[in-house]
Order: sequence, then structure tokens, then C-alpha cells
Amino acid sequence: MFNNLGRISQDTRFYSTHLLILKPYITDFLSDSTLINGKKYFRYFPTIYDKQYLLSAGILFELFYNYWDQIGDVLAEVFLPTLQKNNIYFSTVIDQFPQPFKNSKNFQWFLDFKNKEYQGLNKMRKNIVHYNSIETDYFENYQDLFGNEAELKKLQSEKEDLAEYFIKQHTIAINGFEPLINLMDEK
Repeated sequence: MFNNLGRISQDTRFYSTHLLILKPYITDFLSDSTLINGKKYFRYFPTIYDKQYLLSAGILFELFYNYWDQIGDVLAEVFLPTLQKNNIYFSTVIDQFPQPFKNSKNFQWFLDFKNKEYQGLNKMRKNIVHYNSIETDYFENYQDLFGNEAELKKLQSEKEDLAEYFIKQHTIAINGFEPLINLMDEK
């Protein structure tokens, strides 16, 4: 399990770096406009850089989910060995954690992460896996907003911020390793 966590960490570093390298080259939703009947509309022609950037972001949502799922596997192995293998997910393990350890500051770190950061991460992952690719979502949002400069600025900022979001997720994942080890030491 720990070897797998190490490999997932390498992958998240690789794809996060990929986002940082590609970010300066992605297309700005506001970079090309045209006037039609006196109204400004923005044209967006995604490039290979956009495709790779958003593909990498989608992969990262899945990789970070997988990382936390593996953390759940480790915790279940130590604290919930009778939990059915097909029910071992990060959230499930945290929700079913044994009472004697729920007051531990190390467990509280995981509970706090689950209730805050993990919710948004998993929501995006579910959307990507079960409904639309992140590239499709951004393109459809652009189509809905192509005449709204203020909203396109927000969408562009959100797209660009994906790189920093995953750097933050990587830092959280690294920081989560210490409470994992400490919590196992409490057993």
C-alpha cells in the first residue's frame, strides 16, 4: 500500500508540473472577440495546450481521489480489518472509524480534511468520471457565457487556477502522511 501511495504521489507531481508548464500557453476566453449588431462576443478556439492542460487536470482529480482512497485502505487495514473490501473508501473509513480514536488529533486531521477539501475534490472527480470531462464542462460554460465578459473572466481565472489548486492538493497530501503514521502509532 505504501509503495502504491509513493507511485501515486509521483504521478500527482508529474501532472501538477505538467499544468504549470502548460498554463502560460492555454487560450484566454477573452483573447478574441467580434462585434455583432453592436454587441461584443468572445470567440474561443482551444489549442492542443488547452486540451493537454484540461486533460491533465481531469487526471489529477482522479489521482488525488485514488491517493485518499489508498489512505483509506491503509487506515481500514489497521483500524477496521473486518470492513468489507468493496466498502473501503476514504469517506467510509473516516465515517466508521472506531470510537476510541475519534478524539485523536491525528484522526481529527482526516475528519477535517474529509469535511472540507475532500468534498470539493470528490465532487469534481465524480462529475469527470460519471458525466463530463473537465474539457467539456469548460467548453460548455464558455458557450453559455460567450457574450458575458465579466463571467468569462471568472471562468478564465478558474481555469488558470487549476494549476495552483493541484499544487495545494499535493501539499495537503504530503501533510496528511504524518497524521497517518501518527494515528497508526496510536493503535
